[in-house]
Amino acid sequence: PTRPKAVEASPGGVGVVGTGGLSCGEIERGVSYVKSELLETRSLLHFANGGGLSASYQFSREGCIYGRHMTSVRLTLRNTTTQPLSCVKVGGQRLEAGMEMQPFNQITLGAEQTQTVNIYIDFGGKTQPASFDLSTDKGTYPVTLPPPPPRPPAR
Repeated sequence: PTRPKAVEASPGGVGVVGTGGLSCGEIERGVSYVKSELLETRSLLHFANGGGLSASYQFSREGCIYGRHMTSVRLTLRNTTTQPLSCVKVGGQRLEAGMEMQPFNQITLGAEQTQTVNIYIDFGGKTQPASFDLSTDKGTYPVTLPPPPPRPPAR
C-alpha cells in the first residue's frame, strides 16, 4: 500500500523532518513519510492583541533537526486582516539562561492567509516559559510559550 507524503515547514522552507519509523533504505531513496505526533493546539497570540496577526501552537513529539534537546513547536500564523502582513518573524527573544531558540525564516502573509511554520526551543530543563516577540511590518507583539507537558512514561 502507498502512503501519502507528509512534509512540514523547516527553517529553510518546506522539507522533510523526522524519520517516522522508516528503514534506512527508504530514507536513502528519499521517501518522505513523516509520522507526526502533535499535542493539543493552544492560542499564543489573539488577533486583537497582534494587529490582526493571530498565532496558535502545538508541540510535536518528533525528533528535531537541531538536536535532541530541542522541542519542535508548530506555529499556525493567521492574518485576519484584508491587507498583507509582511516581515512576519520572531523578533526579540527574552529567554532564561540555558534556553535556546531556532526561529522560522521571515514570511509574508497575504490577506486572510494562514501559514504553518516551526520554531525549535531548548527549554534547558527549565519549567519557565520562553518569552519572545512576533513581529510584522505593523508592530511587535510579545508572546509567552510555556514548556511542553512531560512525556508519557514508556510502556
